[in-house]
Amino acid sequence: MVKMKLYPFTFPIGTIRSVFRIFPKAFHGYTLRIFLLAALGFFAGLFEGIGITALAPLFHFFDKNTEAPTDFISQTIEKLFSILHIPFSLPVVLIFIVSLFILKSITSVLYTYILTRIQSRYEQKTMERLLGSTLQADWPYILKQKLGKLETLIKIDSRYSGEMLQAISRILMICATLFAYLLLSVNISETVTVGAFIFGTIILLLYKPLFSFARGLSQQISHINVDIAHHINESLIGLKTIKALSAEKRVMLRGKSFFEQLRDKHLRLTILTKITTESLQPIGILFLTMVIAFAFYQTSYNLGALAALVYLIHRIFQYTQSIQSMTQNISVILPYVENMTSYLEEADKAKEGRFFKTREKIQFEETLSFNSVSFSYNDSKKVIDKTSFTVKRGEMVGFIGPSGAGKTTIFDLLLRLLRPTEGKILVDGKNIHSIDIPDWRKNLSYVSQDVFLLNDTIFNNIKFFDDSVTKEDVFRAAKLAQIYDFINTLPDKFDTTVGERGVLLSAGQRQRVALARALARKPKVLLLDEATSSLDNESEQRIQTAIENLKGGMTILVIAHRLSTVLNSDKLFVVEKGKIVEEGNPRTLLKEKETYFHKMYNLRK
Repeated sequence: MVKMKLYPFTFPIGTIRSVFRIFPKAFHGYTLRIFLLAALGFFAGLFEGIGITALAPLFHFFDKNTEAPTDFISQTIEKLFSILHIPFSLPVVLIFIVSLFILKSITSVLYTYILTRIQSRYEQKTMERLLGSTLQADWPYILKQKLGKLETLIKIDSRYSGEMLQAISRILMICATLFAYLLLSVNISETVTVGAFIFGTIILLLYKPLFSFARGLSQQISHINVDIAHHINESLIGLKTIKALSAEKRVMLRGKSFFEQLRDKHLRLTILTKITTESLQPIGILFLTMVIAFAFYQTSYNLGALAALVYLIHRIFQYTQSIQSMTQNISVILPYVENMTSYLEEADKAKEGRFFKTREKIQFEETLSFNSVSFSYNDSKKVIDKTSFTVKRGEMVGFIGPSGAGKTTIFDLLLRLLRPTEGKILVDGKNIHSIDIPDWRKNLSYVSQDVFLLNDTIFNNIKFFDDSVTKEDVFRAAKLAQIYDFINTLPDKFDTTVGERGVLLSAGQRQRVALARALARKPKVLLLDEATSSLDNESEQRIQTAIENLKGGMTILVIAHRLSTVLNSDKLFVVEKGKIVEEGNPRTLLKEKETYFHKMYNLRK
């Protein structure tokens, strides 16, 4: 009697190891769902396999001279009909076979529905986690990342991770289905089953180098995608400079180089994948021919078993081809998943506030001070060197000094974007790092020289994702920032869209919108980082007027390039090489000819 076998699939050992290594990191919490899908696949294969095996007794109805099927499955079906007192006749067997295939179809549809829900949910959660981990990472970590990397991770790597989850689920499902076929094939022919595994082992050894090569190409494609995203984002941000310097062709040539590399790698990977999958068809036909020849030259065989054999070999070949294709696909997308999990691990390790777990609230009633504070990047030269100063509540304090002196770093330390390597920053004698970060920053507002505006309305730019800011707060802040009257001259007033990066507003208007945004939060401390350095005289005067009106109402720290901005401050600190080298009332310092402030003020008149 002819016995049928399961055609084995090839799965490179290196890929298996990589999948097992990456699975807990990338797909934690999805194990039970995947095995549920595998179970559905097993039952789908079992229903189909039993339905096919039932062809053996079916063909016996047409030819009584053929040997009755003696395999376990056929006899079990006949006994089941007898137990249920159902006549073992042709119509009943046909209905039985059709019912099994209907059950198989229902199971397959259920499997696809569950898998699609799991994959779409996983991709959504992965994108949320990537964005969240980046937003919660500390500033030094973010500074190291390439422009466009997060965009690539969210748009490409997370999607590939979802595809890998789907591929793993489908492979397990197909393996479970093939396992069901294996049980049936062993029931019919152990000889063919053993021969098939030997044949499959040979195929595995032949295809292993192709998988390694495909994975290497995929890693290169992943790196090129990051470079392309970085180049495009960088070019768009600096497009005005590129045009002004007539550098379009050189920028285009660099982009063209990346695009050519990507095209070449994709072409090679596509050809390699096609060769691998297409070569399986003649191999499958060869094996099918061998099985049919084996069946034909046996001394006796059942026609129904042979018909089932032909169908099952065809189905098994299809499944094998699918697994081969998905295995190669996993090898191709594995680098993307590794990039994503590596990024998430690093971002989680760099999570902001990981050193302090306290939930104390800010109480700024008296003083804010630096106590012998030092800071350096990666144990390099100190950017801030044992700096100490004190600011009283309600004071306006100015910071001046040459570029690179450490002024902005002082602000970054106050914002807790950076953490002192030595010393402490104290508020009313309490270390600011013992205060909850969100609560600390809620009471600080920051305005930089390079204003960041959303491509949204003026109202939403002032409100800036803060639900606690009311409409009245927005209007009040706009008035304090000397921008309210201008906004009301616009056709859409506060509903006017400012364009990408605020391009539809002048530099001075953007600066005052940013100042209004800072003031709308009613901060205890306002940090102004060279907020007037690039403004025309009229805009500078409006900003200075706004700052003057705020004096006494909040503590104001100002980094100034234009010394006139800090002339009316209560106290002035001169920063040089990371140290406070001079301090005092600006008008007093201006009278002393040897002071840095006096020299710089007269020099810039």
